[in-house]
Amino acid sequence: MWLTLYLRVFLRHQLDGKPSVQSPITPTPCRDAVNVLRTQLDHLLYVCFNSPGTEWLHRRIREDWGFPDPPEMTMAQRFTSRYRGKRYSFGYPACPNLEDQAGLWKLLRPEEIGVELTEGMMMDPEASVSALVFHHPDCTYFGVGEISEA
Repeated sequence: MWLTLYLRVFLRHQLDGKPSVQSPITPTPCRDAVNVLRTQLDHLLYVCFNSPGTEWLHRRIREDWGFPDPPEMTMAQRFTSRYRGKRYSFGYPACPNLEDQAGLWKLLRPEEIGVELTEGMMMDPEASVSALVFHHPDCTYFGVGEISEA
């Protein structure tokens, strides 16, 4: 329940302030250009803060679970996931099947806060993030090596 709350609050925080498509101001070429620029800048901020925001949330979850990062941990170690537990997202090597996201969608119901799942199983708005977070000390990321024909 609290993880759902974290994810909902985090997703809502990333969506707040999203410019509305409707405006009470009469459009003019100058205002249209400003609106396009504002929309592009908002999008840039959402995309740029997506990963750091997700990493911050994962760190908070580890702290809440009683596995805080050691004080001597460097940012380089943090960037290479040298902490206990892992965060897996659909569409990456550890969970390549995007269709599996439908189950997570049923559990969290993010459409209640304005995040939709497209027919291609991508999230909209695109700066949204979903993940499965595990705390087991033996969790690792993995990749599949080259497959040779026999």
